[in-house]
Amino acid sequence: MKSKQLSFFLRSPSGVVAIVVIVIAVVFSGYYFYNKYQETQKLLQNPTTAAQQQVNSLVDKVGKLMVLPNELPTLAKVSNATQARKQPLFKNVENGDEVLFFVKAKLAVVYRPSINKIIAVGPINLTQRPTPTPTQERKVTIVVYNGTTTVGLGTQTQKQLSADNQNITVTDVQNAKKNTYTKTLVIDLNGKNQAIASTLASQLKGETAALPEGETKPSADILVIVGR
Repeated sequence: MKSKQLSFFLRSPSGVVAIVVIVIAVVFSGYYFYNKYQETQKLLQNPTTAAQQQVNSLVDKVGKLMVLPNELPTLAKVSNATQARKQPLFKNVENGDEVLFFVKAKLAVVYRPSINKIIAVGPINLTQRPTPTPTQERKVTIVVYNGTTTVGLGTQTQKQLSADNQNITVTDVQNAKKNTYTKTLVIDLNGKNQAIASTLASQLKGETAALPEGETKPSADILVIVGR
C-alpha cells in the first residue's frame, strides 16, 4: 500500500517539484563545498596568500578599534613574553598577543585577540642601530645601595637584576648614606652606559639620575640606589 502511495506521489506534480528541489539542494551543497575545498587547497599551496589573508583579517579587527596608518603592516606574534617585556613598549604583553609593525609610519600596535583589545601603541625606529642592553654582549658592573630602612631590599634588588639580565654583574650591595630615598635611582657613573641605565630604570620602575650629593661613588659602571 505504501509503495503504491509513494509511486503515485512521485508521478504527481507535487512529487516532481519535491524531487527537483532535492536535486538542486544536493547540487548546490556539492558546489559550495567543492569551492571551499579549492580555496583551502590554494591557501595550502600558497602560504604567502594565507599569511596575507591573516594580516588583512587582523588589520580589519584592529581598524575597528583605532585609526591605523594607510599601509600594509608586518605581523608578529609574541611567543616569549618575558623577553619582550624588557622593552618599555611591550611591558604588558602576554604570549599570544599580536603586534602590527607599520614601517612607514614607524608605529607598533599590540593587540590581544583573546579579549579583542589594543594593549599598547608606540613609535618604533627601524633605521637606528640597536643600543646595547644588559642582555646583549656588552657586560657592565653594578653596585646596589639600599636607600630605605627596609632590611634586605638591596639584596632583593640584586637578585631581580641578576634574574632579568644575564650579562651584568652585581659586584656589591651596601646601604646608602641616606635611607630616605622615595624612588629608585639608576646612575651611569662613567657616562658610557646611558642606554643600559635607562633599561634598568624601566625594569625597576625608577629613573635615571646623577650621583646624589653625599653618596660615595663606587668602583662600577652603574650604581643603583633602591628607594621605597
